[in-house]
Amino acid sequence: MSRRAGQAFCPSVPLMYRSLIIPARRCYLIAVMHDSRGMFLAFVPQDTHITPGHLVRLDTPAGPALKARLYLVPIHTYGILAPVDTLALVATEIQDAGMQFSIKVVETPVPNLVVTLNVQV
Repeated sequence: MSRRAGQAFCPSVPLMYRSLIIPARRCYLIAVMHDSRGMFLAFVPQDTHITPGHLVRLDTPAGPALKARLYLVPIHTYGILAPVDTLALVATEIQDAGMQFSIKVVETPVPNLVVTLNVQV
């Protein structure tokens, strides 16, 4: 299912990436975040006020509080999806394959960026 940047994703089951667990029955905005550690697919709580199409600066006094609320999945890409110390909402295509969810970031300069999350059992 395709989601525009800023459209909520509400998994009905907990999702896992390595030891990270993204809780179920909560809604998230999906973004990319770039900081000194690298690039991440970020699950942002839906009640966070972010406007699609705008970069959120993380090097401000409010940045650490926002980063503490995110679930971050590392992504490895050869391109830059966001400048350092920023977060940006992205459009996605999400596929539910039973025990896995694949999240493909679309409408960016980096084609075919896919993150696969397992369903926690």
